[in-house]
Amino acid sequence: MNLRTYLAITISLTVLLVPRPSHALDDLANGKRLATQWCASCHLVTPDQKQAKADVPPFMTIANRGEEELLRLPLFLANPAHSKPGTQMPDFNLSRQAIADLVAYIRSLKPKLP
Repeated sequence: MNLRTYLAITISLTVLLVPRPSHALDDLANGKRLATQWCASCHLVTPDQKQAKADVPPFMTIANRGEEELLRLPLFLANPAHSKPGTQMPDFNLSRQAIADLVAYIRSLKPKLP
């Protein structure tokens, strides 16, 4: 594992594993609200959304990516151009809480195994 990946995982785990208040459902609702507000013009962010750009992944696809990639998601959302040079993803200057809420929402879209 290279240093960049190690730092991305370390930062992601710090953001995601720090104890937070028990309003996790509010976090998911806020993540969905933020996704609808900021991301839906390009990505499919909800299962019932009908239109998005063809060349960007739906949130459901992102949710099904490998764990290592999901762990890097907070770092990517914090600074898309630095994390993935050449990306078309704009930098929304999201707060840590907003990033954590978005990531929680994206993770919630991963199908649950029986």
